[in-house]
Amino acid sequence: MDGPIYSVCTLLAVMGTTLWMCHAYLRRHGTRRRLALQARIAAFATCGFASLLTIPAVADTTDSITGAQGTARLVANLAAAASMASMQIMLMDWTREPSQVASSVTGRLAIASTTAVALIVQFLHTDTTKVVVTTAYAADGHVTGYLLTYLAFVAFAGLEITFLATRLALSARRLRRPAAAGLMFLSIGCTSSVTYTLHQGGYLVAYQIGHPWPLAVEQTISSLLIGLAISCNAIGMGLVAPAFRQPAKASALQQSASNPTAISAADSPH
Repeated sequence: MDGPIYSVCTLLAVMGTTLWMCHAYLRRHGTRRRLALQARIAAFATCGFASLLTIPAVADTTDSITGAQGTARLVANLAAAASMASMQIMLMDWTREPSQVASSVTGRLAIASTTAVALIVQFLHTDTTKVVVTTAYAADGHVTGYLLTYLAFVAFAGLEITFLATRLALSARRLRRPAAAGLMFLSIGCTSSVTYTLHQGGYLVAYQIGHPWPLAVEQTISSLLIGLAISCNAIGMGLVAPAFRQPAKASALQQSASNPTAISAADSPH
C-alpha cells in the first residue's frame, strides 16, 4: 500500500513545485509576498522529496547506496519537517505585520533546526544495523525517542497551521471562495497530520505499557493518514493563489472577527 500512496503524493508535490516555480519565474520582478511564494515552493519540493524517499523501492535503494540502514527514513523525516516549517513560514508572511514577519520566521526556523539536530543525534545513537526507526522496532528505546521527537514537531507545526489556515479561511470565505477552499484543504491536511501523530504516538505509549494494537493496523492507518495529509496540503497550497494583504495597523487575524481579510490577486503584484 505504501508504494502507490507515496507515488501519488510524490507526483502531486512535483506538479505543485513545477507550477509554482514557473509562477515565481514569471513574477520574478515582483516584490509582494515573495517570502510566502518561496516558502510554498520549498514546502512542495521538500514534501515531494520526503514522499519519494518513503516509497519502499526508493528507500531500499537509498539505504543500499549509502550503506546505512534507515538513512532514507531519516532524510524523509527531515524533509517532511522542512515542509511543515515552510508552510508555517508561508502563513507567517500572510498573517503577521511586516515588522513581525522576521521574528516569527526566525522562531519557527529555530524550532525546526533544533528538531532536525535532535533527530540526527538520536539517529546516530541508534544501532541501525539491528533496527530501523519505525514502529516495527518500538521495543528499542532509541527508536521510540526518535519517533516521539519527530511526532512532537509535526504535532506542533500541524496544530499551528490548522489554526491559522482555518481562521484565514473563515475570514476569506465571502471574498475569495477558491482561496478559502484552499485554506480549508490545508487545514484538513494538517489536521490529518496531527491525527497521525496522535495515532502513532498512542501506539508507542501502548507498546510501552504492554497493550499495543496490531502493528499491521498501525502501519496501514499511518500510511492512509499521511497520504491524506500530503494530498490535502498539495491541493490546498495549489488553490490558495491569492495572498492576504495586511491592513496598515492590524493583522488579518486580528481584524477577521469584525472585517473580512482583504485578499490581493497573487503573491506578487501584477
